[in-house]
Amino acid sequence: CISFWSGRSLYKRTLPKKSPISRLCLVLWAAVVNSPSPSQRTHQRDWLDRASLDGRFSPAQIHEVRLVLRLLPIFFTSIMYWAIYQQMSSVFVQQGVQMDRTVYEGFTIPSASLSTFDTISIVVLVPFFDRVVYPSLAWCFGCKLTMLQRMGWGMAVSASAMLAAAGVEHVRLGL
Repeated sequence: CISFWSGRSLYKRTLPKKSPISRLCLVLWAAVVNSPSPSQRTHQRDWLDRASLDGRFSPAQIHEVRLVLRLLPIFFTSIMYWAIYQQMSSVFVQQGVQMDRTVYEGFTIPSASLSTFDTISIVVLVPFFDRVVYPSLAWCFGCKLTMLQRMGWGMAVSASAMLAAAGVEHVRLGL
């Protein structure tokens, strides 16, 4: 916080001229509404190029919209990650209250601090996977996973873990 405040004189402050969200919506609307003639169809890469038919949007603006649309799958899958991550501060604490948290006589781990173990495991396992597991997979099977594939597998594993936790909770509550 102090470093940001101390460097505030170095920041370039420019007020936005137009909302990027409204421009995104306008380009998408123009792409949907504009219908090309048969001669114009041969010069188009995809449906977004129809937004340039009336001349209101430049190819750079259409390319920006194309980049945003390519990011949407990552945004949508990250919703599931954050939903799972928020379980640490809600359901995990409720479950921790009902656990036997006594390590030895006279020392009991507070239920609110159980989420610390999840955070510590993330801090420890991310470098372990990056330095040991993924290089070992590449060496053994000859497949090097891209960052997006790693994220996908991580989402699949975390969703499976949450399904298993839901099953255990279902049995524990006797539903």
